[in-house]
Amino acid sequence: MAKYEEGALVTLINTASSSTLTDGSLIGVAYDNTGASDLWFWANFQLKLKFTGGIPTAGDAVAELYLCPKVSNYPEGYDGTNTPQAALLVGVFETRAPSTTVTEHLVLPAILLTPAEMYIVIKNISGESFDPANGGSGWGCSMIPFRTQK
Repeated sequence: MAKYEEGALVTLINTASSSTLTDGSLIGVAYDNTGASDLWFWANFQLKLKFTGGIPTAGDAVAELYLCPKVSNYPEGYDGTNTPQAALLVGVFETRAPSTTVTEHLVLPAILLTPAEMYIVIKNISGESFDPANGGSGWGCSMIPFRTQK
């Protein structure tokens, strides 16, 4: 049976000082998965958020996660100005207990990573606003990469 090695937690989006995300997209920081020590196969992604004003219904899809790898250039939409192409959509976060007072931690497990430089894009599809303050920590997205042991 295969054994797995887990990498360090990587914060890709942290909006503690950013504005509210309402029906739009936001790009994360670049992540380089090309180095010998950084060649990870999969990652577990976590979106932490709470809402301002209204809240969606429990079970609703609230955000889409896109992985935008660099080939010779980055794909259209990687910068968050519009939606990336559908082939780059790797998962949809669904709310379990939406709130304006309690932070939710939503997870997409075992998302395949490419051996390339990449950005993530989070698109808010909830119809409600993500709280940028969120108790001083902002809403955000992080990942823990993993691979089979060498």
